[in-house]
Amino acid sequence: MACLVTAVAGGVVDGGEPRDRGGVQADLRSARAVLAARLATLDTLFQEATSRVHHGESAGGAVRAQVDGNGRLLALTVDPGAVRVPHPERLGPQIVAAITAARSVAAQQWRRRTREALGSG
Repeated sequence: MACLVTAVAGGVVDGGEPRDRGGVQADLRSARAVLAARLATLDTLFQEATSRVHHGESAGGAVRAQVDGNGRLLALTVDPGAVRVPHPERLGPQIVAAITAARSVAAQQWRRRTREALGSG
């Protein structure tokens, strides 16, 4: 079968490949390479973050939480005395506060590490 040759006012050359005007194709290849490198860096950071542990606790310290660098809850510790109070329903907000505090630390570390790795301010 013969190769199809298409010519449209200088836009396409033999084989249907677009003509590179002003280096656009080269610029796109370069941008694609930069993007691939940044995605690989982010993937590495994400994998490293799974091995990092961040801690947080409620205001009174009755509840402590541990999360990994991606914010996934690893452990939750509740002081036994906190459940033996007249209003144990107040424990819920303390649990949320401890997890939020730990995730806040993890998020700060993530932002710092991505800024350093990707060179963005």
